[in-house]
Amino acid sequence: MSAKLLKREVDLTKGPIFKKLILYAIPMVLTSFLQLLFNATDIAVLRFMVNEKAVAAVGATTSLVSLLVNFFIGLSMGSNVVLARCVGENNTPKARRVVGTAITISLISGIFLMIVGYFGSRTFLTLMGCPSELLDGATKYMQIYFLGMPIVLFYNFSASLLRAVGDSIRPLIYLAISGVANVGLNIFFIAVFDMTVEGVAIGTVASQLIASILAFIAMKKSTGFSRFDFKQLRAYKTEASLILKVGVPSGLQSVLFAISNVLISSTIYSFGSEAVAGNTGGHQIDNLVYIVGNAIALANMAVVSQNYGAGMINRIKKSIKITMLTACSAQIIVGALALLFSRPLTSIFVETEEAYLVARQRLLVMGFWYFIAGAFETLSFSMRALDKSVTAMVITLIFVCFFRIFWLNTFYLLNPTLAMVYISYPISWLITFSVLLVFIISHIKKIERQINAEKSEKSA
Repeated sequence: MSAKLLKREVDLTKGPIFKKLILYAIPMVLTSFLQLLFNATDIAVLRFMVNEKAVAAVGATTSLVSLLVNFFIGLSMGSNVVLARCVGENNTPKARRVVGTAITISLISGIFLMIVGYFGSRTFLTLMGCPSELLDGATKYMQIYFLGMPIVLFYNFSASLLRAVGDSIRPLIYLAISGVANVGLNIFFIAVFDMTVEGVAIGTVASQLIASILAFIAMKKSTGFSRFDFKQLRAYKTEASLILKVGVPSGLQSVLFAISNVLISSTIYSFGSEAVAGNTGGHQIDNLVYIVGNAIALANMAVVSQNYGAGMINRIKKSIKITMLTACSAQIIVGALALLFSRPLTSIFVETEEAYLVARQRLLVMGFWYFIAGAFETLSFSMRALDKSVTAMVITLIFVCFFRIFWLNTFYLLNPTLAMVYISYPISWLITFSVLLVFIISHIKKIERQINAEKSEKSA
């Protein structure tokens, strides 16, 4: 018996693509904005209630946390793609198994990360070259954060599953609720218990628990494709294989980004704590530009996945074009605004002129050009949805990670400035976009030929 899409869920295989993409993407953009806002609030609370050293301590963990966590977040994208295909195929039994398998993977992954992150934090930060004056605070923050990793990953997988069936509203609502709680808890732990970075870490984990509980209730009560049943809480071999086929390369691709960012961060550390603080503040702002395009590109992944399951190649091609234009346009606008209001925005996170100049330099050399990343991520996410996750990963490995490592060891050494560090980003995005474009055009033509051949066989 097939499940029917619920009122909150959306069939992305029918109707006007632009309208459905926008209606589906807007909550995802707002979700990303809220996530960034609450992360920025963590930094701002430390900035105004503690000191800039605490800000730098948390900022020093960003790249390393991403390196350790991004692989498993990539796995959640695998569950999104596979469940979305089930919707396009109208295959309810398979959808149930996908949900059970995805939740199982999230819990196992969370426990693994909790152990590795808690016991390895100080060692990892030391190997990264974290400044000695920031090491204790950064370690304390990371250890508490990783203790909550099963909760964090459970929510990420749950939200990914809900979005796979076209429901991008409830993850937004849950994040808004948990985010408000996060701000209150941050202030409470710092003001009442006189905590510093550990108060922010505890508040973050506690707020994620709230979001996880809400997502669990939603899936438990659902009668649609996203329904969770304890009887199916296991790793089904076929469904796990499908999720890992998409998710592992996606996760490795995320890790590759993080590795290059860790190398970049290590280079920035050499410029001192003021540069670290300024880079952290600039990163909080240019993330506003990045998340707009990233959320729109991620929304398109569900559109492409559902239509791939339904065999609707023309909608796939049209959706990719619309998404690329929409993501790039939005990022150009937000990037220009970020530059225009750079001083009042950065003053939220940094207090010295030296740190502000670093933040503005990052926005000018790197932040404004994020629209190139929006274009390349549209193609990258689309390739994952079209069973070419490994190809997307390999291209990213060569033209993002290897290129940035090459840049740091060649052109940067000729002029070792922060500007030369930052400019490696837009150059790597542009090269990667160009290569991905060639590959995806070829792959879509291949899929189209296969679909036409299957139709000819059926009619013969």
